[in-house]
Amino acid sequence: MRAILIEKAEDAQSVALTNVDKAQLPDGDVLVDVAYSTLNYKDALAITGQGPVGRRFPMLPGIDFTGTVADSGHPDFKLARVQLLVLDDWGTHTLTDQQRLDLLELFEERYQRRSTIITAQLPVSGWHQMIGEPTIADAILDRIIHNAHRIELKGDSMRRKTKRADLTQETNTETMANNT
Repeated sequence: MRAILIEKAEDAQSVALTNVDKAQLPDGDVLVDVAYSTLNYKDALAITGQGPVGRRFPMLPGIDFTGTVADSGHPDFKLARVQLLVLDDWGTHTLTDQQRLDLLELFEERYQRRSTIITAQLPVSGWHQMIGEPTIADAILDRIIHNAHRIELKGDSMRRKTKRADLTQETNTETMANNT
C-alpha cells in the first residue's frame, strides 16, 4: 500500500510517500483497509518533526480515516459499537445459518443506538427471501425496516459507459458555470 512513512534514526527523521508492506505495520489488534485518510494537526507536527509527537518509529501518520475492517483479533472490537456501519451491496447472495445469526445479533445490538446505511440493488421486497430462514428474516427486517429512512433511486446506472449529452455539451450553462 502507499503511505506516508516517518522513520527516525538518532536525532534525524526522514519522511517519504512510499510503498509499505503489511509486515512494516505496527503491531495491533485491528487491520483496516483504508479508503480515505486525512492528516490532522498532530500528524502534521510529526511529519515536520516540530514536536515530540511520535513515540514509536517507523510511524504511519493519518489516524483519521474511513475504511473496511479486514481483520480484528481484539475482544473488545465489535461492529455493533461503531457509530456508522455501512453495508454495501446488501443482498448479493443468500446467507448461511451463521451469517443470519451474526446479522441478527448485530442489528439487535445496534437497534435504536447506532446508525446503519444499507445499499442494495435488490429491492427491499426481496430481502426476506435473500436472508432465508423466515423467523430470523422477520427478526432482522423488524430491526432494519420500521425505523428506516428509505431512498430509492431510479434510472440508469451511473456506471454506464455512455455519457449523457446534456452533461457534456457546452449548452448546459449550470454545469459549465460550476466548473469555472
